[in-house]
Amino acid sequence: MSVIYSAVKWNRYRRIYDLVLLAGIGLYLVLFFVVAKVVWPGSHAIANRVLLIRALGTCALLLLQLVLCIGPLARFDRRFLTLLQIVATWE
Repeated sequence: MSVIYSAVKWNRYRRIYDLVLLAGIGLYLVLFFVVAKVVWPGSHAIANRVLLIRALGTCALLLLQLVLCIGPLARFDRRFLTLLQIVATWE
C-alpha cells in the first residue's frame, strides 16, 4: 500500500474561507494589541514579544474551538455543511 500525494484543489469556497480566516486572524491580533496597550500602558519591546506570544496562543485556541464546533453545527443546520466539506475534505 502506498500513499499518493494529491494537491489541494482550490475552488471559490476554499478561497473565500481562507481569506475570511486570514482577515479574522489579522483583526484579532490587531485588536489584541490595541486592547492590551490600553489596559497595560507603558510596555516596552520585551512586553511586545510577550503580547505577541499571548495573542498567537489565544488565537490558536480560538481557531481550534472554531474547527471543533463546525461538525456539531453541521448536524443542527445544513448551512454549515459547506464549511464542514471545506475543512474536512482535501481532495
